[in-house]
Amino acid sequence: MDQRSSGSTPWWVQSHHNPPTPDERRLLERVEELFAAESAGLSEWDDPHYDPSAPGERRDAKEEEYSQCLDPQKYRIVLARADAWTMVLTELGWAEAQDTSGAFDTPDSPIEWALFPWSSPASGHMAVLRPHAEGAVPLTFWTVDAAEDTAASVSIGAGDPAVFLEQMPDCCCDACDSGSEDMFRVIDETVLSVVGGSLIVELNKKWLSVQSGTGSSAGGPDSRFRQTTSFHASPWSDSWDPRPVFEPPVPEPIGPPRRGPGVSRLARDFRFMPRRYAAYVDDQPSGALLRRKKRG
Repeated sequence: MDQRSSGSTPWWVQSHHNPPTPDERRLLERVEELFAAESAGLSEWDDPHYDPSAPGERRDAKEEEYSQCLDPQKYRIVLARADAWTMVLTELGWAEAQDTSGAFDTPDSPIEWALFPWSSPASGHMAVLRPHAEGAVPLTFWTVDAAEDTAASVSIGAGDPAVFLEQMPDCCCDACDSGSEDMFRVIDETVLSVVGGSLIVELNKKWLSVQSGTGSSAGGPDSRFRQTTSFHASPWSDSWDPRPVFEPPVPEPIGPPRRGPGVSRLARDFRFMPRRYAAYVDDQPSGALLRRKKRG
């Protein structure tokens, strides 16, 4: 995983593995400029589990870190990242923004959802960016501000009806904290897949497949499913050169279940695992059966 100290070089400048394209770099430069203003008064932080004695590796979390979040307020910085992206994409004239605050799923919501985010608190802010380019799909930010003991979060969706793609932070316990830069990277790559037209989504009540320019995933959509949808996004700009998307991961064949408690159930349920435990391919064109993991 690329590392940077808080407030220094952005992840995409240091990224030597699957670096941003020239089109992506130009957007990211402007995002960083606006993000610096939007995040004034907020602090970035390094990966607290980074192991300097083993570059590229992370130390194991302490047991108590799994049940605590000592500073939930720090995650408000992801709201500034989403705001910076909204400002950049609208100032370029690529999209119009529709904003609403309040309940997540109401008749007044600017967009319907085909797949809900992992969490959808009773109140938050929704920004739907509707692109002008033919074949381009909308980008949706659902942001929830921090409360006294609850972390802020941003959920990202694509399409109309919207399909949830990512949420940052995906877990707020201190054990899962990988630093602010890792969250920016996930947000940026997700937005770029939508804006750059490097995104293919297939969703029905039993299956969700997402292919992008930085990886692919497949698995069951679980109880968050609301309606079937599919799309192949096009770039928001006519001059954009989209990344090729990764092939969807192919789960290993499941043979006859062995005898033993829980084994047959595991074999049956594998085909309908939630996305966060789905087969996942990350920067591996050949494909592999993996648990979903952070990119890096």
